[in-house]
Amino acid sequence: MKSVQTLRSYEKSDNKVISLNPDGLRAVKKLGIPIFSVEITSPDDLIRDRQLKRGDEPKEAERRREQDIIDFANISHLVDIVVTNWGSGGPDRCARNIYDLYQYWRKKHVEDIS
Repeated sequence: MKSVQTLRSYEKSDNKVISLNPDGLRAVKKLGIPIFSVEITSPDDLIRDRQLKRGDEPKEAERRREQDIIDFANISHLVDIVVTNWGSGGPDRCARNIYDLYQYWRKKHVEDIS
């Protein structure tokens, strides 16, 4: 799978992972493209710890977190699943859980269409 940043590169790829904000998700859904959408949440303390470990300025990290709360409010009704990353097992475990859920979703939605 590869990550894509533009619709043009999306159209050229067979397997895609796209990181979108809620406005971007709404735009992709309007195009009618079959999409499996996931909201990944994490506890605030885990997010803060990761921001500080990567060197974010504390005030900027807090501003971004507050803006994310606003931007991502009520997104759960737009996505197929919500996954909470508790930090245990690292990103690989979270990615594996999402992939397994995607495989289940694909069997129900995509393969029934074809």
